[in-house]
Order: sequence, then C-alpha cells, then structure tokens
Amino acid sequence: MKTKIILWTMVGFIAGLFFGLPQILAEDRSSMTGNWEIKIDRTVWGMSGQQTLLFEIQQQSGKITGKCSGPAGISEVSGDIKGNDFQFTEYQAKQMYVIYKGKVEGSRVTGSCEYDYLNGMAGKGTFVGERK
Repeated sequence: MKTKIILWTMVGFIAGLFFGLPQILAEDRSSMTGNWEIKIDRTVWGMSGQQTLLFEIQQQSGKITGKCSGPAGISEVSGDIKGNDFQFTEYQAKQMYVIYKGKVEGSRVTGSCEYDYLNGMAGKGTFVGERK
C-alpha cells in the first residue's frame, strides 16, 4: 500500500512538472515587472557615448508603466508588451522623449531606442539590460 501511495505521489509530481513548468517559465520569460539596469550606446546630437539608466517597471495585462532614474533625474515610462516584444516611451522633459523597442528574455532585455526632441529625431542607440 505504501508503495502505491509513493508511486502515485511521484507520478503526480512529474505530471505537474511536465504540464505546469513550461507555462510558468513562459510567463516569467516575458515579464518586464521588476527593476532593470539598462546600458545604452547612443549618439545624440552628433555626440556618442554610453549611459546607464535604472528602470522600475510594472507590467499588467500587456501594459507597461514605471519610472526611469538617470543623470537627468526621474522620468515616467509607459508602453506595451506583446509576448516577448515590448515598446515603451520615457518622457524625459516637456519636449524630449525616448522610444525603446526590444525583446525581454528572462532576466535580460535587448533592443534599440530613438531620442525625439520637438518632434524631430535627435539621436538613436542600442541597449542591453539585466533585471536587478
């Protein structure tokens, strides 16, 4: 009798891993919720350089909101995510914003960004980031 209970317990555990784990991993893999350190290689107004920003992101039902902290202070972030693909905008100042487009894979993000000032292209860059 003990052997049957142990056997069925093991079968249940293995079935749970087989059917439940892929779904859990898929959900975590595309989640943007959390704190991110993102390094950007950029050229803005003809000047090239690297910048590191800290993002605090919340994701709910395909929507992204949050804050970005960097040398210019704290700015608001909002956008969308579908699967692993995301796009969000960081509103740096009244007429300046940055559009980020990329992919999230687990604890890593990669992509590109465009700097817009007064509805004109001010620069662009690429980024990589890690969840902290």
